[in-house]
Amino acid sequence: MAKRFIDTGIFDDTWFMDLSKDAKIAWLYLITKCDHAGIIEINEKLMILQTGIKSWGTVRQELNSRLINLRDNYFFIPKFIQFQYPNFPKSNVNQQTGAIKRLCEFGLFCDGQVIDFQALNSSPTLDQDLAKSYGNGNEYNNVSIKDKNSIGSNSLFPEEPKVEPIKKEPTWRDDFNIYLFDCKTAFASAWDDTAFIEKQEYIHADLDIRKTMVNAEQYWCTEEAWEKKASDKKIKRINWRLTIITSINNSMNHVRKLK
Repeated sequence: MAKRFIDTGIFDDTWFMDLSKDAKIAWLYLITKCDHAGIIEINEKLMILQTGIKSWGTVRQELNSRLINLRDNYFFIPKFIQFQYPNFPKSNVNQQTGAIKRLCEFGLFCDGQVIDFQALNSSPTLDQDLAKSYGNGNEYNNVSIKDKNSIGSNSLFPEEPKVEPIKKEPTWRDDFNIYLFDCKTAFASAWDDTAFIEKQEYIHADLDIRKTMVNAEQYWCTEEAWEKKASDKKIKRINWRLTIITSINNSMNHVRKLK
């Protein structure tokens, strides 16, 4: 089940307070039932059944320009995008890419942004203007693929926007220098941990623990060791303290105390 952001102060909003009870219910219904681009196909009978409102037509007039009629029974909520995807179209929300594709299907995304409906809101025939711009859906069947490719970005078939992929921060698995820094930091921490050293000396009474750790560190700071760790896909985060303990137990690293 999809989850949505909702303003906890919505009932304190002046515009929302002035709505009728039916309009309030309808608005909450619309912003939770619309798709990830703020577009919804209204089934009037089903909506009335699910919400208990008396008249969709009355509610539609009350919501006015907050709800844009695209074609047929499809409606768009302009404020949905800016609320659900902060800094759109450069938000970090994964669903943004799918939302842009959906907006493009209805000609709502041009020149890297959603069409500004504020300029259209001053027109008393907003719905009629949109109907002329986007049609009732029939003209889609009358345009050939060749025509679609030749139409400009401000048409029914805008060029699909280029969405920059979210850059992933490199990890120890991607960069040897990150791995090396983590390795040296872990060994330095163990070197200064008196309680840890004493415990290892108790277990290995005949070993010089710190010199044994130096032997181990020389290996783990190599690219060969890094490649070995990185090749194990089960390792998400290296447990360096466990690695150090295992290395101390390895006889190849042992340095005996001088008698």
